[in-house]
Amino acid sequence: MHWKTKKKILSTEKIYLTHKDLGSDYCYEVRFQLPESEYILIDLRYEFPTRIRYESLIPHGFRYNEDTDNPIQIYNKRRTLEFLKNTKENDKCNRETIETVIDLINEMQNLVFR
Repeated sequence: MHWKTKKKILSTEKIYLTHKDLGSDYCYEVRFQLPESEYILIDLRYEFPTRIRYESLIPHGFRYNEDTDNPIQIYNKRRTLEFLKNTKENDKCNRETIETVIDLINEMQNLVFR
């Protein structure tokens, strides 16, 4: 990962997880909300992207439809790491991607919910 990309990711203020249902101990997507009204979506089922795509929050937020989409939740750092560690045990997720995300979260200093 390019150092500028990593630096931008480490400026994350909030982390959101997507679950299949609210009672689940697993998640399959992580969204990093950046200070510039942008976010990054990481799908834990696939390899960590080589090119990071920054999406704007301005027009429609996460483009979330409450009626049809799976729940997106915000958690503190400790709880997020617990979910990610549980998700590593899931065969449908990419372990290397989860490890990369965990390493990034452990380095983050600007999180609003610690």
